[in-house]
Amino acid sequence: MQPIEFYTDYRIYLNDYYNYRKKASGVFSYRQFCMKAGLKSPSIYREVVAGKRNLTFQTIGAFIKGLGLSERDGKFFENLVLFNQAKSEEAQRKYLSILRGLKYRKPQKLIPVHLYEYYEKWYNPVIRELAVTVDWKGDFSLLAKSVNPPVKTSQARESVELLLRLGFLKKKTC
Repeated sequence: MQPIEFYTDYRIYLNDYYNYRKKASGVFSYRQFCMKAGLKSPSIYREVVAGKRNLTFQTIGAFIKGLGLSERDGKFFENLVLFNQAKSEEAQRKYLSILRGLKYRKPQKLIPVHLYEYYEKWYNPVIRELAVTVDWKGDFSLLAKSVNPPVKTSQARESVELLLRLGFLKKKTC
């Protein structure tokens, strides 16, 4: 199951969660979820997923508890519900902005200046991958033709030299 931040519809998330839990443990049920969440109606989960019922502020909290979400994921779930149930475009924009702020971010890494040369030509990353997957045996012409669209043999040669110099490729020693 994907992390909650990959979802744009809380009903789909709830459906995926239920299916995931049911597959992992055959004894998982709507009734078991509702007991954990502190909800009296065992049918509320199914009704919400089916779109027959919306979540209220009270039931959002209960669902967060039943889902066992962390504080951050709980806030994401709450705002996802509010986003999906928003009546106006303005409210949707507000909750969408909050959701974007709650997404996990991978730390950014600055690329050292000496590696910029690698990104100057579109085919350098392509040749890097082809050089280790195609059996080109030092034939730069074959390597150049393997690129789509093909590049010149001289471009393939220069690219491999660059990749070797920057450490993206290493020559095999037999």
